[in-house]
This record gives sequence, structure tokens and C-alpha cells, in this order.
Amino acid sequence: MKIPTIISALLATSLAITAHAAPTTSSTDDPTLFANLVKYDHKAADALVAHYNNAVDGSSSSRTNAIGAKAAASKDILPYCVAIASNPTRTRVYKNKQTCDSKGWTTLFVFTAHTKKDKHHAAYPVCIGSAKNPDRSVIQTLKTNCDGNGWKHESTLYYTGHFVGDDHVGSTHESTFIFQATKPNRMMFYPYYEGEKHGWGAPRNMGYRTRWRLASSREMKLLKADLPSHEAVNKKIKIVSPPDAATHRCVQNLIQKAPAALVDNKKPTTFQGKDYNLYVEWAARDGCSHLVSSSSIQHSRIAKSGFTSIELVIKNKVYAAVSVRGNVALPEYFMHLAMQESLRTGQSIPVTVDNKDKDQIVALVAGTVATFGGKNTYNRTIPKK
Repeated sequence: MKIPTIISALLATSLAITAHAAPTTSSTDDPTLFANLVKYDHKAADALVAHYNNAVDGSSSSRTNAIGAKAAASKDILPYCVAIASNPTRTRVYKNKQTCDSKGWTTLFVFTAHTKKDKHHAAYPVCIGSAKNPDRSVIQTLKTNCDGNGWKHESTLYYTGHFVGDDHVGSTHESTFIFQATKPNRMMFYPYYEGEKHGWGAPRNMGYRTRWRLASSREMKLLKADLPSHEAVNKKIKIVSPPDAATHRCVQNLIQKAPAALVDNKKPTTFQGKDYNLYVEWAARDGCSHLVSSSSIQHSRIAKSGFTSIELVIKNKVYAAVSVRGNVALPEYFMHLAMQESLRTGQSIPVTVDNKDKDQIVALVAGTVATFGGKNTYNRTIPKK
């Protein structure tokens, strides 16, 4: 699967939606898009999450998912929920939310991003602003503050400027085109959307670390069917938080090398970090070479059901993990995104492969049933409820 990449020239381009810069458009109506948005069953999702948490750690309200776990969700990498509304069509970005279905808004997708600058993994700023009448958001790249021209600054995030396909970077960031329109000034921020066909103009790119959308009812049922097997694996996993930035960077880099296309569930397997040349190079760049010799990727938990785990280990401590059915074809790229979410949330992530769309997975991410997937996840072929 090919993901759009940003060329260096675009790093110098800022998306500023102002009356004198944005093109006037005749119409941004797109009935097909609204008709096919996933209708997330919040009640069913909450019941699924409560059952899972109770089975794994004995508490229906707990957001950890390992007995005695000490890991906490990252304060430096947060989720941002992107919502859409009509009359006129516009989008809104909410910081530190995984769903934003409320008051006429429908969740489009969720992305995660660094909130603090990191010279190796998140060097470039992006600001998010908002305006009223109607309520809407703006994003401007290479700016830390969005105040001005009628916009009120809300938050700032950071990304690397290097994206999927830049193998030398070792830091997976995805990008999405952002389209703009006027009367009123607003943006369309939606992966793979062909905005120019629906009255939007002047596309720009913005990057972030991971993305997913809310799962449909069909996808939620797929994960629910596998939940007992996930519970058997994950209740044995204890994840801890990275003690410093160096460890966090090395875990992120280790994720990019984790073999996850097919996981052997017949015997425990360990892959040593030092055997991956690029991982060793990235560790030198990121100031964590001292952790290479103790780094490993382990397929160590095996349940009777054939489910197993992929665990990212440094100095005998697990910093990220996913549970999955063994000996089945897996979309490795999306498995890596799930591991990133495990590192961010401090929880092992249950992952189920979609039996209808092999290029996507369904996962439980910190209380949200999420679907990570390819192009068809985000365009008009999104499955209806």
C-alpha cells in the first residue's frame, strides 16, 4: 500500500485559510460522503470495553490492561479527533479525544501526534485554531500559534517532516491532504479524500504519527468474537512506561522493524534488535545505542486458542505489545500502528484481522474500538452500519 509522502518543498508551505488566499468555491456538498460515514455504536463499544477490562484486570472501569501494570498513557503524544458537520460542510479538530460524536458533529477519524518538539522524531510545528459562526477549525503548518485573521489558537503539535517510505528516518508518520474553501473560510481534513472533485481547493499536506477511524458494527463484532482469546494473552502482559526520551525513541524505532506479517504460534520466538542494521543506525542517531544489546521483539505468549503476542522489550521490560491470532496473514504496516498505540497508551492492544478487507485491522485502543486500514477505509466505500 502506498501512503502519500511529503517532499521537502512542502515543508515550507503553510496552510492559512484567509479570505485573500483561499479560492472561492461554488459548492462543497458531498451527500455520498455523509451517507457512508460510520455510525459508531457507543453503547455496544462501552459494553465490549467493560467486559474486556473486567476479564483482564478485574475492573470494568480501569483503563490499564495488565494486572499490576504501572504504565501510563503518554502525555507527549495525544489523540486528536477530527469531526465533520454540514451546512456548510466543515471539519473540527478536538485535542485529546478519541471520539467526537456530539451536537451535530460526526467523527471522521482520529490521529495522534507529538505535543512537544523532539529534534529527531517531531521537529516541525503545526498549530490548530478555531472560529465560530459556524464552528470550525484551521491548521497551519510550520507555525506554533494560529491567532489572527479571525482564528483563535487552540493547540500545537509536531511532526518529523519525513514520512512512510523514507526508510532512513525510522519514524513512521503519515500525511493527509488538507483542502480549503471560503464563505466561510474552512477546511476539509480527511485521509484520501478527493476534495477538488467536491468544490475544495488549494490542498496542502500535514503529518502525524498514527490514524484510525471508529469501527463499524460489523467490525466491532469481529473483535468481540476474538475477545476471550485476547483476554487470555493480555492478562499476562505487564507494560511499563519508558523512563526517558532515549528509551521511547528506541522503542519507536524497534516497532518499525518488528516482523508482524505472520506470527508463529507454535513456539516462542525472539528477534534481537542488534540484528537489524537500520535499528542500530537509528539508535546511534537517537542517542540510545546503549539500549541496542538489550532490545528484542518477542512472540512469547501463546494461548490454547492459537492467539499470541508481539512484545517490544528493552532490558527485560515490555514497553509495547499487541495480541493477535497466530499463523494468519497480517497487514504488517497496520500492526506497527497498533504497536505505536500500545506505546502511547501503556496498554497491550488486541488486534483482529478483518476477514472481508485484508488491508485493515480492528483493535481496542484505550477504550475505543478502532479500525486501522487502507484507502478504502476513508473513501466512499466505507461500509455502512
